[in-house]
Amino acid sequence: TDQTGHQTMGQVIKGVAQVGCWGCFDHLSRSSPAVLSVLAQQVGCVLAAVRDGRPTASFVDGELVHVNRRLGVFATSAPSVERQEMPDNLRALFRGVSMPAPDRRFILCALLVAAGYEDSEGLSARANV
Repeated sequence: TDQTGHQTMGQVIKGVAQVGCWGCFDHLSRSSPAVLSVLAQQVGCVLAAVRDGRPTASFVDGELVHVNRRLGVFATSAPSVERQEMPDNLRALFRGVSMPAPDRRFILCALLVAAGYEDSEGLSARANV
């Protein structure tokens, strides 16, 4: 996201709204203030339309875009490498979630179950991950 311009970001948000897909903006804290501003404005417009049950969202540039209510917007930010503080109006649009170190044995167990192993818990416990 640190190389994404504000115009590109605006088009991505409009596309996510129209198609109803999920958009994940990775390392949002590396984005420029202009990109963060556009993201806050446009995600706010889309979420307001969804919240109010409106079929379209009206953007700052005057464009009306159909909103598919199945959309999802997610953002990641790594505090240890944070370059840009996220503005309050943008932070208010997202629910904060903290992720500690992943449980590698649980992930391995899920992968083994998906592959058809019957003793996935025993196998994952023996793995040195």
